[in-house]
Amino acid sequence: MGSGANIQLLRGPLLPAAFRARDEFLAVFWADDGARLRRALAGVLEKAFAPRQVAGTVQPSAEPSARVLEVMIPEVACRHLIGARGDRIKLLREESSCEIHLSPGNVAGIAAQRRVKCNGLVTNLVEAAARVHEVLVEFAEIGILSLRHFDLQEVPVGEQESGQNGPRRPLGPGLAGIARREARNARVAVRQLVVAEECGWLIGKRGNKIHKLRELALVATRDGDEELCHDRPRSVVEIFGATMPKCLCVLQLIVDDLELFPEVVPTTTLLLPKNLLPFAPLGFDEVPGAKWSGSKRTS
Repeated sequence: MGSGANIQLLRGPLLPAAFRARDEFLAVFWADDGARLRRALAGVLEKAFAPRQVAGTVQPSAEPSARVLEVMIPEVACRHLIGARGDRIKLLREESSCEIHLSPGNVAGIAAQRRVKCNGLVTNLVEAAARVHEVLVEFAEIGILSLRHFDLQEVPVGEQESGQNGPRRPLGPGLAGIARREARNARVAVRQLVVAEECGWLIGKRGNKIHKLRELALVATRDGDEELCHDRPRSVVEIFGATMPKCLCVLQLIVDDLELFPEVVPTTTLLLPKNLLPFAPLGFDEVPGAKWSGSKRTS
């Protein structure tokens, strides 16, 4: 009420399993202008970092210390946020008097989202978060971002995708199980099965290829289940978060790109739930013990 902004704290069943497993919650802000946004951020951060009461007494005040704030942003916006030669993120650091950098790797358990870590005094953190928000608004106005890029889509795997940030990192057995179970109902338009070498080709050097695909739809990769890897390691490419025509467009781009792979595999394998088997077109074969697939890699 004091800020004039809408503030929502997401916790419990409203949050994806990955956040619940880490005992985290999300603060989501809606504001019509920058002044209201800054007042809302200041109020929340002041309460979050206020001195804690111990045994009915308040700890004595001390000199302001640096705090850390993480802002979650769509992965497709990362390279634009950094800017050519890092010019834009340098300007954000100067304007906010905060250390601002991208945390390594995607947000665990969430597809196509990254964390921007801000380190500084609380008053400076408010300005840092507000400026990052304003930059994202600019990206939306010129068409780089849309609302679908902010959807929190769970990754139904125990590992994050590989790419520019190094090898995959396990989420841990507990978190992996929760994410896998609760993400089964996530809306996924297309699942494609590729061999591990093709997955690396699809992601591209420093993730440059998959970043371009994500400007059309959300694209995530994960290790294939054991029943799908009976002959060699395989990965599953998931395309979702957009209209079916756009998802099919991304699939066509992937198929066209894989035809250029030096060790091209002459088939395209799509995965569908078993309960759709009676509706399968001719040429689809059932994969033993799992899902079903099959069709020649042709356009």
